Amino acid sequence: MKVFQQKPGISDDDRQATATSPSCITCIAMDALNETTPPPDEIAAGMTSEAALVLLLRACVIAIDQSLALFLESDEPEGPHKSRVALRRLTTVLDGFQPLLRRKALHRTRTEAKTIFRQLGKVRDAQVFLTNLEESDRSAKLIKATGLLRDKVRRDLRQRRAVSFAPSLLRDLSSGGLLRRKAPGRALRLMPVDHLAAQSMDSIYAACLALGRDLAALSVEDLHEFRKRMKSFRYLAEFFAPLWQHADFPAQRRALKDIQDALGDLNDQANARARGATVDPQKAIKAMHAAQEQWDILKDAPAWWRGP
Repeated sequence: MKVFQQKPGISDDDRQATATSPSCITCIAMDALNETTPPPDEIAAGMTSEAALVLLLRACVIAIDQSLALFLESDEPEGPHKSRVALRRLTTVLDGFQPLLRRKALHRTRTEAKTIFRQLGKVRDAQVFLTNLEESDRSAKLIKATGLLRDKVRRDLRQRRAVSFAPSLLRDLSSGGLLRRKAPGRALRLMPVDHLAAQSMDSIYAACLALGRDLAALSVEDLHEFRKRMKSFRYLAEFFAPLWQHADFPAQRRALKDIQDALGDLNDQANARARGATVDPQKAIKAMHAAQEQWDILKDAPAWWRGP
């Protein structure tokens, strides 16, 4: 078990609640799944959907463990952001492999992940707002309020024992508690991951298209939902990347990153306006144009996940 140096961000109870060393978590997973050799680094064509799910979930819980420790132990500004990315990637894996999962276990795991995600979002939004202000506008009062918010969220996460989330998920995975057990579910678990990947990509692509082709015409709520769906689109594409052989995929992968960056800029601007800051309208126009440009590439692109 990793021995932590005493720091103000994490309690002794947290340390006793779970082993938060990534290497320790990997050992737990290997032991629980009766593995004596390290797992493969990435999924591969022909792998069963269950094997691919285990591989991806293991990577996600290690990332969650690392990033939550960073947030709880330090004031490193990347802590909340990295934790939220890790949690969103986890929920994307769960959504992408939903046919294999028990409904109640999926709901319970997803709900807890989203609760932690939203708590961290309070700190992330406050930090981004503070960072984007001119230095002369960063008052001592605002800096103090941001620090107090960070401390409160840490306390809240300790109270709900958030650091035990990743190890608990591994236990559910190793015990079979996440997976469907009856014959139809077992058949899906044995399905080649190539087939599941194509189905999942079809589904998220259709969900993005359903919101519209003109981003500027979307309501604030729909644009926010589009941003979330595009993140899932990108993460699923990255998870399944070893399977894609289509010549267009590298260009589409760049477009997925670029559209997420542009939509992130729009979200940060909306957050700033909601907090009473003045945002240059030209910045919003530029970000919207960049997002639409990438969406034009993606929405009419061939379905690279369906082969050459």
